[in-house]
Amino acid sequence: MRVSTPSEPSWILAATAEGSDPQQDVTYRAPVGSVDFMAFDDEGNSYEIPACHDCLPWHAEVVMVAGEVLIREWRAIGGPQFQELIRTETESSSLKPEPVPDG
Repeated sequence: MRVSTPSEPSWILAATAEGSDPQQDVTYRAPVGSVDFMAFDDEGNSYEIPACHDCLPWHAEVVMVAGEVLIREWRAIGGPQFQELIRTETESSSLKPEPVPDG
């Protein structure tokens, strides 16, 4: 899974609905980030893509990245599901050992 979010905090504030909290904004005008998932399991079966009914800007698309078919989901970055995905990805990344440089 790969998560991407806007890097500029000012962009987040400018894109949110007027008067809303950018950390909980899930309206159509909410800033969005994407999450890439594998489209198929190891046996070639496709994964089900459930819609996020609490996130109004949610949508999914099929993309090719480095010759691999992926499902890219776009979600409001302030939504609880997207925040959980970021938290999970950050925790799993921090558990991976750092490569040891040759030398």
